[in-house]
Amino acid sequence: MPPNPFARKGDDLVQAFRKLAVRNGIEVLSIDDDIANVRIRGQPSNVNLGNARRSYQAAEPKEREAILGAFVQGILRTSTGAPEQSLEQVRDRLIPRIGPINWIPEPESRRILIPDSIQVNLAVDETGAIWYVSRQHLERWRVAFDDLYPIAIGNLEKRSPSEAWKTFPNVAGVLFYDVKDGNGASRILVLKALLAPWPSGGVIAAVPMRDLLMCVRFDTLENLKSTQHLMALARQMHSKEGYPISAELFWSDGETLERLPMRRAGNAMEVVPPPRFRTVLEAMKANSPSPHDVSVQVRDATAAARDLMQEYVSPEEGWRIWLPTDWKHEVYREEAKTTTLFYGPDALGSLRVSVMRLRADAPPNAIKDILKRQVAKFPGSSLVRIGGKDAARFEVHGEEQGTPLQMNGWLLGDDNAILTVTYTLPVAQKESPKAKSELDSVERMLETIDVRS
Repeated sequence: MPPNPFARKGDDLVQAFRKLAVRNGIEVLSIDDDIANVRIRGQPSNVNLGNARRSYQAAEPKEREAILGAFVQGILRTSTGAPEQSLEQVRDRLIPRIGPINWIPEPESRRILIPDSIQVNLAVDETGAIWYVSRQHLERWRVAFDDLYPIAIGNLEKRSPSEAWKTFPNVAGVLFYDVKDGNGASRILVLKALLAPWPSGGVIAAVPMRDLLMCVRFDTLENLKSTQHLMALARQMHSKEGYPISAELFWSDGETLERLPMRRAGNAMEVVPPPRFRTVLEAMKANSPSPHDVSVQVRDATAAARDLMQEYVSPEEGWRIWLPTDWKHEVYREEAKTTTLFYGPDALGSLRVSVMRLRADAPPNAIKDILKRQVAKFPGSSLVRIGGKDAARFEVHGEEQGTPLQMNGWLLGDDNAILTVTYTLPVAQKESPKAKSELDSVERMLETIDVRS
């Protein structure tokens, strides 16, 4: 019987790794299904040979030793006790890595890509092993995240061939990027460099897991039929595959990336478009025929958020918000400040809203100045747009009766007022699927909030 080329035990890669590991001082204890149990400098470690298998088997025999050698050197550089590397040593291997919000919670070593959904960190790719740039690395190298980010983007573009796009069998119009180096999803940051010519309406993309970037070119309304398949694939892979990131869809115009809420409703596609995508969509509707078998229904964010929701109007201060019908509220008054507390029957967190009115003689840019000061006050904060309003997004950690808490906060400027909104979660549960789902719901609620003068 001929040997199985995909065997994991006793195959060429395993045998070659054993020999090269011994030559480099790595003690191989066992190898089972591509996971090598090793000891490096006396410290136990696990090595995933699957990270090298694809490139090793695709290479010519004479090139394989060099590929495996680079893989082993990467393992040595990232192992416990390895000497620290300088910025110059790692500069060419810096790459951006996206992940779910707060998966690495250091504000100084990340950038918020999509509020409450996706963040970007910097990593060093050691060919088969990855380590992340922390606050301590930045301090030691005397640089800031923003100094290194363009370098990392440039490195990722260099290792991202534009011809790597493929299509799923029997799923028309959905592309996926096929370079299995662990950086698939992160290539959403360099989409414009990978798609030529760039589609007239931009690209609708999904990053359900770390290794996968999928997209639909948005040239005509007919492409929305493919978006239905993209939605289904994103949700399926996000729920079942490893290293999940997001089940949402995003729209890129080549310069910026925005969340694109969409859902299937019978034979219709319901879209809750951000303002710039709405402009593109309306222009496309005017210039291209409607797709067969699918109608496109545009809903504003407020209307979409009202499904199974009710409006609460503050009787004293006039602001209003749409909330789930089963949420309750309490009002607290302290001196001249009123805070309204909202909570659901099974919710992990609680929502608080208060309002500050500006003086009649406040300067025209008063709200923008307040938001900028808020961002400067809290490292990792960012200026965002929510429901057509300027806002500042921030996080604060605290404690209540011995329980560590994370406060997710927003300052929203509306007319002549600043709304302070916080959603507080126990730190121990903030990474749970339920907590993330609640934060998504809160952000949809914020799309509906405004002030009545």
